[in-house]
Amino acid sequence: MMPQSQAPAATQAAAPPVEQPAASAPVLGVLQAQIKPTVSRGAGNFVGEMTSKGALHIDGNAKGTVQAESVTVGTTGSLNGSVNCRKFHVRGNFTGNVICDELIIADEANVEGSLTYRSILVQRGARVAGEFVVVDGECSSPPNH
Repeated sequence: MMPQSQAPAATQAAAPPVEQPAASAPVLGVLQAQIKPTVSRGAGNFVGEMTSKGALHIDGNAKGTVQAESVTVGTTGSLNGSVNCRKFHVRGNFTGNVICDELIIADEANVEGSLTYRSILVQRGARVAGEFVVVDGECSSPPNH
């Protein structure tokens, strides 16, 4: 009879560890979404300040101040404002001021403003106008939040 009474106790003790990882999975999904959010999709508009420790991807219209590790303006995206990031990739439209380490301007992009960067790649076909400032050291600061 001892083995039968001990079996249910062992089963009960094993149940909480199985439930614990399942309960923490949604929390990890939320944290990952906060680190790498997608901002302004489709016909959406955003006005204000955006800050992220991860990557921001803009496919709609955005206006304001952006600070992130990486910022991408998609082919259907438009950003008007100030950007401070490590990597800035423009495929759509950007007007404003940017301070970044790596600036990539795709062939379909339209860029106008003050561009401060450590390295730049401008693909053939891109339209770029404004002030270009090259810096030797790291020029962007990571987001604080």
